[in-house]
Amino acid sequence: MTKVHIDLQAPASTGHAAEKGVVFFRPTRRLTIEDGKAILTPRAFCAKLADDGTVTVELMPSGDDWCWEVREELTSYTFTRRVTVPDSTDVLEYAELADAELVPASSYSTLVHSMRVIDAQLTAGATIAITDLRPSDHVGVGDTVLDSTGEVYMLTSVSGQTAIVGDTGVSLKGADGIQGKDGTGISIKGTFDSEEALKAAHPTGESGDAYLIQGHIWLWDESSWQDAGSLQGPKGDKGDPGPQGEPGADGKDGTNGTNGKDGEKGEKGDPGEKGDPGKDGADGEKGEKGDPGEKGDPGTPGEKGADGKDGEQGPAGKDGKDGIQAIQASDEADATTKSAADSANLYWWTT
Repeated sequence: MTKVHIDLQAPASTGHAAEKGVVFFRPTRRLTIEDGKAILTPRAFCAKLADDGTVTVELMPSGDDWCWEVREELTSYTFTRRVTVPDSTDVLEYAELADAELVPASSYSTLVHSMRVIDAQLTAGATIAITDLRPSDHVGVGDTVLDSTGEVYMLTSVSGQTAIVGDTGVSLKGADGIQGKDGTGISIKGTFDSEEALKAAHPTGESGDAYLIQGHIWLWDESSWQDAGSLQGPKGDKGDPGPQGEPGADGKDGTNGTNGKDGEKGEKGDPGEKGDPGKDGADGEKGEKGDPGEKGDPGTPGEKGADGKDGEQGPAGKDGKDGIQAIQASDEADATTKSAADSANLYWWTT
């Protein structure tokens, strides 16, 4: 195996700065050994750059018909080249390795999208949807995927709209930082109306000293007073309704309000049920005499009264005139004729 030292730097205003990222290595073909009876498969792998942008790897020396494809997946770009690796006991510099002449140089000088990210935590052997990758175009075997935890995986199989990832053993997540020292507590010593009033009263302070000014907390930072922001936090979520309280005491009667305006006349209501007859009222005062009424119908004749007593005999009457002589006629026609001719006599007849 040949050791190869890789050193990748980026341009900077000070000259250069260490690149960050990973480097992937993949053989361009499998090898046959023992007179073609066995196949040797150099394993593809990746290596993470150290903080200074360097890493040293061990590569199998390449042959006349194959080489190593090296893909630099950096934070600023992606670059792929194919190199030949001689058999050497010395540590070789990656920058000094010869480019392989198996393919045109243009095939590895073009930037490609081969480092992809996914908003999910992956495990080796997991199947993922290609549409979940960013970017998701021109996806191929050998592309790398950075998951949400900073772990780097490689696509080992692509079929239709899904792909299978394999573990690379590389993580872009840095090591945990050193535990920080416990901070000093603060002591709110009072309040002031303004920064000027605070500085006039306390030109200097001690670590942990704090004062309130208009709802903001001001701290002494070993050299000056600094506004550490509002002491009041953001408005919290609405709480759950509390339990029902006890009924309160009756309040005092309020003062009478002014009479309201008359309302509009309502619609006529339905007739009510007939009420019970009322008690007889007291006799009213005698009214004035009314006008005479119309003559009434004759009444039913009363019973015959008892015979009255004989009255006293009256005086003798005067002699009367001679009366009319009644003469019997023979029939109605005769009586009519004779009565018309003789008015002094009365003619009558009977049937």
